[in-house]
This record gives sequence, C-alpha cells and structure tokens, in this order.
Amino acid sequence: MGEELEAVVGYLFVVDGRAISAPPPGALVELPPRRAPRSRTADTFFVLVTMAGEEKAPGNIYEYLAQVAADAYFATS
Repeated sequence: MGEELEAVVGYLFVVDGRAISAPPPGALVELPPRRAPRSRTADTFFVLVTMAGEEKAPGNIYEYLAQVAADAYFATS
C-alpha cells in the first residue's frame, strides 16, 4: 500500500514590498466534504487563482473562483 502524506501549507503574501499576515485571495486548501464521492474521501485540494497580465479584480472574485474549482473537483469521481 502507499504511504500516507501530510501537507503543511504556508503563505507569503507580499503587497507593495510588505508582507501581509493573511492568505492571498484565491488561495484555498480544502479537505473533502462529508458527502464527497468515495474516490475523493482521502484527497486534499490545493488551488491558487490569479489573473494574467495587467488585469486585476476584487479579492472576492478570486475566492469565489477558487471555491468553484474545489466544489467541481469534489463533485466528480
């Protein structure tokens, strides 16, 4: 059988040269929900949503997109 791994996640969020003591918007680490498909019950989902180029969006857009990605991941088998 495979070995069990444990993930340790840390954030370094820098804005205008200063470190901010909060996770960046769009960064999400999600454990499976109670009703996840059997094939996903041992999974952990990691995602970081960022915009490409010069475009910027409010932080809640990044958080929403990260949550949509996690929900879609755990809804599939």
